[in-house]
Amino acid sequence: MLDMHRRIYNYTKALITCLGEKSQKLHAADDGLR
Repeated sequence: MLDMHRRIYNYTKALITCLGEKSQKLHAADDGLR
């Protein structure tokens, strides 16, 4: 049970990190267009 919970936590954390990097790149591209 705990192992599955930890796996979900790690997956969610990786997903948030990935989304954060993508949004930073989008903001950088948006600033470059202006």
